[in-house]
Amino acid sequence: MAVTERIVECDVLVIGGGLAGTFAAIEAKEHSDLDVVLVDKGYVSMSGGSSFAGGFSALYNPKWGHDKTAWKAKALEIGEYLNDQEWLTLYLQEVFP
Repeated sequence: MAVTERIVECDVLVIGGGLAGTFAAIEAKEHSDLDVVLVDKGYVSMSGGSSFAGGFSALYNPKWGHDKTAWKAKALEIGEYLNDQEWLTLYLQEVFP
């Protein structure tokens, strides 16, 4: 495989296309007029720890209007109701202001 060099100029460089890197790049772009570039060794969300997330990640963004009860129900369903429900309730109280 031939290695090629390419110079890309930007204001914000995010290294890593995992969950944190992807959300960092999205938030940086949504909150500024800066030129944001994300680089990753593979395809976004297909390398690193993201590929093991199993399609579920709990995060809170007030503009999405998430419902704590709906998140708990979905987490219980995905966990096949084996989740520690007391811990899950405490966790969601911390995640959702």
